[in-house]
Formats: sequence, structure tokens, C-alpha cells
Amino acid sequence: MNPVSCKLLNEAWEKEFPDEVAIAERMLALLDELEHYKSREERVTKLVLDNSTNWDALYKKLEAAEKRIAEQREYYEGVIADGSKRIAELEHSETQLINERDSAESALADMYQAATGERPEWSNMFGFADAVDVVEERLATLEANQSQ
Repeated sequence: MNPVSCKLLNEAWEKEFPDEVAIAERMLALLDELEHYKSREERVTKLVLDNSTNWDALYKKLEAAEKRIAEQREYYEGVIADGSKRIAELEHSETQLINERDSAESALADMYQAATGERPEWSNMFGFADAVDVVEERLATLEANQSQ
């Protein structure tokens, strides 16, 4: 260091610290500030550790919840698959019943037409049982006429 720089530094030092009391006060202030920051660092470290513990617990809870959701999803997917299968069976059964009903209706209509010469007109007032009654009456009449 050159002599001018050294002189300037000494002047700045003497201006900042005119005596040993000023140096001691400055050192105590620096120590207090250091203690303050150490204390603050300890508090922050404790918070980080506490939060990491909390995060670990929360992460475990999250994993457990995700596992339960996956199990429930698997269960409900099975229920949906079983339900879909059952719906398909019921739809097939319903279609079969409709076809059988239509076939029976057609056979009854043909029988009614053979007995009366006309196709039946189905309504709320004239149903399958009525058509069967008419056919039975017509057959009874024909049998009575043949036996005479």
C-alpha cells in the first residue's frame, strides 16, 4: 500500500474511532448485531425444521389419500363394469321379452283374424284377454254348429 493510501485510511479510522471507548462501543454493537442475526438464524432454522416435519407428515397423508383414491377408483371401476354388464343383460332380456310379446301379439292377431275375419284393433278397451275371449266364443259357436 502506498503512503498516501495508508494516511487516508488512518485518518478515516481516527475520525470513525477517536478513542478506545468508541472502538469498544462499535465492537459491542457489532457483537449485539451478530447475536441478533444468530438468534434470527436459529429461529429460521427451527421454522424450516418444523415445516419440514410438517411437510413430511402432510406428504405421508397425501400419499395415503392418493392410495385410498386409487383403491376406490379401482373398486368403482369394477362396480361400473359389473353394472354395465348387468345393464347389457337386462337390455338383452327386455329385447327378448319385447320380441316374444310381439310374436305372441302377431299369433293372437292371426288367430283372431282366422276366427272373425278381421284384424283386431288393440286399445285400452280391447286387449289380448278380450281377443282370446272372442276367439273362444267363436270356436264354441263353430263347435256347437258342427255338433248339430
